[in-house]
Amino acid sequence: MRTEIRTGAVLVERTYVSLFERPVSLKPAFARVLSPIIYRARVWQRPCHRSRQTRHFSAGERLSSATMVATDGPGAPSSQKSPSRGLLVELAVESLAHGTGMGVSRLQLSENESFVVLVHNAIPGERVRARIIRRKRNHAEAIVVERLDPPSMFATAPLCRHFLEGCGGCKFQNLIYTKQLSEKEEQVRDMYRALLRRLETDGLASEASVEFLPAVGATVPTGLYAYRNKMDFTFGTRVWRPKPNTADDSGKVTLRQGRDTSTRDENTVSSGRKRPGTDTAPESGEDMRTGFALGLHVPRRYDKVLCIEDCALQIDVANEILRFVERHCRPLAETLLPPYDLVEHVGFLRNLVIRTAQDRHNQTQVMVNLVTSPPADAHQQAALEDVAAALWKAFGETNRGLVCVLQNITSNRSGVAVGESQRRLAGTQDTIEQCLRPLRHVRSRIQTSSWSETGINFQISANSFFQTNPAQAERLMAVVLENSGLLEQPSVGQVSPAAESSAELAVSSPQARQDTGALVVDLFCGTGTIALCLAPFAEQVLGLELVASAVDDARTNARLNARTNTVFQVTDLEKENLWQVIFRHLPLARQHPVDLLVMDPPRAGVHPRQLKAIAGAPPALRPRRLVYVSCNPASQTRDLDLLLRDAPWYRLEKVALVDQFPHTPHIETVAVLSLSHEADANGRHKASGSTEESGRYSI
Repeated sequence: MRTEIRTGAVLVERTYVSLFERPVSLKPAFARVLSPIIYRARVWQRPCHRSRQTRHFSAGERLSSATMVATDGPGAPSSQKSPSRGLLVELAVESLAHGTGMGVSRLQLSENESFVVLVHNAIPGERVRARIIRRKRNHAEAIVVERLDPPSMFATAPLCRHFLEGCGGCKFQNLIYTKQLSEKEEQVRDMYRALLRRLETDGLASEASVEFLPAVGATVPTGLYAYRNKMDFTFGTRVWRPKPNTADDSGKVTLRQGRDTSTRDENTVSSGRKRPGTDTAPESGEDMRTGFALGLHVPRRYDKVLCIEDCALQIDVANEILRFVERHCRPLAETLLPPYDLVEHVGFLRNLVIRTAQDRHNQTQVMVNLVTSPPADAHQQAALEDVAAALWKAFGETNRGLVCVLQNITSNRSGVAVGESQRRLAGTQDTIEQCLRPLRHVRSRIQTSSWSETGINFQISANSFFQTNPAQAERLMAVVLENSGLLEQPSVGQVSPAAESSAELAVSSPQARQDTGALVVDLFCGTGTIALCLAPFAEQVLGLELVASAVDDARTNARLNARTNTVFQVTDLEKENLWQVIFRHLPLARQHPVDLLVMDPPRAGVHPRQLKAIAGAPPALRPRRLVYVSCNPASQTRDLDLLLRDAPWYRLEKVALVDQFPHTPHIETVAVLSLSHEADANGRHKASGSTEESGRYSI
């Protein structure tokens, strides 16, 4: 029997499996702690099947980190059959695991049984000799000891030397980009196929009715590196220095299967010696207390910092600033500028955050944000200001793009690079400006050349969220626009010079102004990126967001672009009714259905209560189209499962992908849903085969 088990649900399921099957009474002392866990386990895992049956894999079936192996009988594989920690094994890597980017392979335990092994820094198509470093209930993890001939046809030389040192910033620099993109695309398709199979069983969807659009990749080769506009580096006292992986001294490996024992000679790797093509992993490094480190955290180690001299994901001037700050702060590490220790919670320097942007004139702007603890005295603060002054003299006064040096001060013990207060140490402003031109990527018949060149301008503050890859963010906004239904107006056209100066969208007649009459609601609007891109094609746009500072930025960006048809509000949808909020701030929605509802939630997805609120719209005022943007397809498919069951009058139409994160396992997905049923007088739903009553456009 085939069953799907999500890794996020395995521990909850195994530990609290009885809680799903019968009511549980808890003592008051434990109820306060366990009740939320039980509730979330029941609600969030509803789409999953909790079967104990054996899973058999077909020859060509793909695996991901969300799909694991279970052997015969209840529970996990026995310790005699599963590989032990330290075992050296030969593996053939088949695909990539979603979310982690590790190579997926199968270790054959017997003629009919295999065990999943996820291999760090391994790519599809290669054979490796790997050491088991971690064994879990239904899979194991391993690191590469040696890459065997022949090499993978998808292999390429990594650009960054830190890639082989255990840096967690990139996962796939050694994999050609076309293969990266195809792997991500297939992972998303697999998730949606599983979703559609579940929905098709209940008559709610059909795989044949959903259009999967080709993934929109980055420009090769210019868009593969130096694409990030924000890098967060950490100061620390515990330096991670990588060392090569080594085999055991005996070179012998014993693979136990039940009572049978087979011995194989692994004599290709000698102890303590690095072979060509051998990688390192976080488990193979040395913890060195040198007193000063500036770089990136080692994966899965919050306290260890790998020193970084240059990062291939940021532009050259940002790397120069990184090295400049390191040179000026290291000599003062033991006196005035000690780095912060996340274990002992002492020290002053915490983070170096470098943000870059391209303004409307295509000029580079750079912001440097030094996150620190509260200064111990005036001398410590003066030492930091001296570093900022030297930085400004080197990169600000020489027109290298630096516009400000800021200090965020925090007393929080966590490693979050956000301060409770902010000071400007150098420069004349506290923000940088980013210009996006999404319409130049729209493949529509509408002519918007002037507006494409003008673009949309955004002010970015030190702690505000903005898409980390502006070039791909333009393509993402273009995908949202193309699937919003707002461009289907036959009369929407060019922008006249008069309208361009007042930021109004004009029709094909250069003197007339066209209001499309569309109502748009943007949930999780953040700083207003999507809302402001949609605003020229709508009558009114309402953006709702929980974070007050993000709403302030969104309002600032609306004024910057002269968008008078946008409203941004701070809203806690956990406490307020969604539709009451919409009707209060968007009065036209009381008489006319919302034409487009956009969601772009965090990686965790949309809370089930908010999904129920969307499904609970008055029948006559249901949004005509839903666009769900997500950087986590796993949470997106889970949410769509809940939404389409609560609101079966919606139909999943399209799924689009935009790769905003080359060399990482992440990808942005866009799901488009349209209203396919309308309620009758008795509350039942019938298919709607006609165009919308308003006649403005047909969905």
